[in-house]
Amino acid sequence: MENIGTLTLIVLVLAAYRLTRLITADEFPFGGLRDRLHGRWLGKLITCPFCMSVWVGGFLAVGQGIVGDVWGWQVFTGAMAISAVVSLLAALAPHSFD
Repeated sequence: MENIGTLTLIVLVLAAYRLTRLITADEFPFGGLRDRLHGRWLGKLITCPFCMSVWVGGFLAVGQGIVGDVWGWQVFTGAMAISAVVSLLAALAPHSFD
C-alpha cells in the first residue's frame, strides 16, 4: 500500500468520527437496532464509540487501500468528513432553531 497524503488522512479521520457517531449515538438509522440489542454483546459494541471506532477505522483503512482513488469512495468519505465538521460546528453554535 502506498503512502496517503495529509488531506486524505484528515478526511478519513473525520469520516471515521462521523460513521462512529452515526452508529453509536445518532437516532437514525441505528437507534432501533441499538434498542433491540441492548444488553447483548453486539449491543455493547454498537453503543461504545471506542470499540466501534476500531472497526470503522479498519473498514476505512481497508477501503482506502483497495479503492482509494475511485470517485465513489472519495465522495463517500468526503461526505462523511463534511458531515463530521458540520456536526462539530453545530455543537458549538447557540441553538436558536426553536
